[in-house]
Amino acid sequence: MNKDFLFGFFLIFLLINSACKSDADAKAVEITSSEHKKLNIFQDAATVSLYENKNAWTYQIHLDKNSKDIEIPKEKLPLKNVAILSAASIGYLEALDELPIIKGVFDPQWIYSPALHKMLEANPDKNQGNLAGLSLEQMLALNPDAVLAFSDPNMSKTYKMLEDNGILVIYIDEYNENSPLGKAEFIKLFGVFTQKEKEAMELYDEIKSSYVALHQQAINQSDPPSVFADIMRGDIWYMPGGNSFSAQYFKDAGANYLWSDNTNAGSIKLNFEQVFEKAEKADFWMNAADLNSLQQLQQTYINHDWFDAFKNKKVYSLSKRMNAAGANDYFETGAVRADWILKDLIHVFHPTLLPEHQLYFYQKLE
Repeated sequence: MNKDFLFGFFLIFLLINSACKSDADAKAVEITSSEHKKLNIFQDAATVSLYENKNAWTYQIHLDKNSKDIEIPKEKLPLKNVAILSAASIGYLEALDELPIIKGVFDPQWIYSPALHKMLEANPDKNQGNLAGLSLEQMLALNPDAVLAFSDPNMSKTYKMLEDNGILVIYIDEYNENSPLGKAEFIKLFGVFTQKEKEAMELYDEIKSSYVALHQQAINQSDPPSVFADIMRGDIWYMPGGNSFSAQYFKDAGANYLWSDNTNAGSIKLNFEQVFEKAEKADFWMNAADLNSLQQLQQTYINHDWFDAFKNKKVYSLSKRMNAAGANDYFETGAVRADWILKDLIHVFHPTLLPEHQLYFYQKLE
């Protein structure tokens, strides 16, 4: 048989076989991708996904600098002993009545939860001291099922050592979410940790339903009030970016946030003149740190009283649920109950909508 013919036949065979294999591979990828989409239990959170596999849950973090897949073996669930490095984790655990699974907590002075402090009084050994002094030996002695941490470049080496020694480190970075509901949805992850998926799903559905209903009430109001936020800190005013979760709260509460056209998800660094030029006549001044009075606000920067919102006493801080040490429940319960924060804001911006509501997180400065 002609050699050229045999070579040509063999080449055609390889091409056909390769094409068939490529089609099969493509279908396999499509099926895998489709299955992942079905199994991701997060709907509103944009920075994380959670997939149920046969033997584990895969927790995916979608951030440019911290993208990571964390496998949580089902045989480890429910978590019975955890070490807490993240204050927000307290809010999620408390919402599911699961504070008792905490074996050790670091920097408890920055945690608000009265229930947690009561638990530490009864079990002082759970207080692991300052996070800055965390050592591998200390964590190995604690031997937790998992460490609920937060992403921090200064802690990366420590986290790596923990992981290299078989300790499961799970990052709770709800603060990266731009959507208030996205932050609240982390409750589903804690439902998986504690095998209370049903309770967590139901709680989230309740929060979301309440939030959406409140939002619909607020956006139907005419003449939205103008709003700005934060305070002068040294020579910089850190104004929330237009794509931040704070800005989203203001918009959802039916307010005209003066920096809504900004595209930053974090804070914008401004000077006093830049803020005053745009916000001098604003109706409301929100998130005035954790201050308790207009006098304190003026003491932090002498020209704070130039704004109409200051003169008209329409300044609100996040100090309503703060303890003597400065720990604030806004970052614990508030991480979960996005609807309660929205209700506070609607009561401030549109008092006739919720006339009987008592502020829960916010406090008016007098």
